[in-house]
Amino acid sequence: MKFQHPVPEGVEHFFDDSFGAWVDNERTQAEEVVLAFKKLPTDSPFVPNPAEYLKTMPLHSSQEVVRETDNEIVLKLRLKITPDFVREIQSYGDRVKVLSDNVLICKK
Repeated sequence: MKFQHPVPEGVEHFFDDSFGAWVDNERTQAEEVVLAFKKLPTDSPFVPNPAEYLKTMPLHSSQEVVRETDNEIVLKLRLKITPDFVREIQSYGDRVKVLSDNVLICKK
């Protein structure tokens, strides 16, 4: 008989609110984050707006497009604010503005 490792209850949803491999379920609660990505005249299929890419390859399963205008794309996510997520947002530089989540606004 082959050993079957027991699966803890609730493990299927352990990473639902996480970004990357960082998990701290004891101290970190999921928060709503709203991000606005600027559209520039130089955006093109060869130099795309980051949000255009993120519309097809979301940062997180909770991501949704809130609004899209000629000037910006606004995305909303619900996830735990982790160092991995902060670094990801910072990597977009001045193309992104954090509209809601005070912790992220201070770190940006």
